[in-house]
Amino acid sequence: MSEEKRLDYNVQRWINNKERSLSHKWYAIARIDLLIISICGGGIYVLFELIKYYKIIQDVDITGLKISGVFFLLAVLINFVSQFCGYYANSNEAKFSNLKFLQAINEKVVSEEEFDKIDKKVNGFNKWVDITNWGSIISMILGLFLLAIHTYVNV
Repeated sequence: MSEEKRLDYNVQRWINNKERSLSHKWYAIARIDLLIISICGGGIYVLFELIKYYKIIQDVDITGLKISGVFFLLAVLINFVSQFCGYYANSNEAKFSNLKFLQAINEKVVSEEEFDKIDKKVNGFNKWVDITNWGSIISMILGLFLLAIHTYVNV
């Protein structure tokens, strides 16, 4: 393979990598986020309906419902943090791929230190995306669990 063809191949590979990484990451984040937001939103709606119903009865302790609501809201808030981390991880991944592309076509010389710096940012933000996604999932599950226990005990 000639040098020019290899260069074209590498350039195309980095372009494809950039597009694929952005597309896959956003799709995965969007799906889990939609699920968490939908379930927590539904849980919060059920909480409000149960509290409205219990106000008529006035003999039911709603502490479990309140705690469940806190977990649902916490899951939504953690999910927002996850969105920001995902955005910055993807932005830095795109920057990394763009610099590789520019370097491959000999338009810009980029040091390995610069690539390492961006790569560390990407890894750091991806780590926070994982942590916040798990935190959001766990908070949602705790909210559902407490709601189920409260409903089982009081209904």
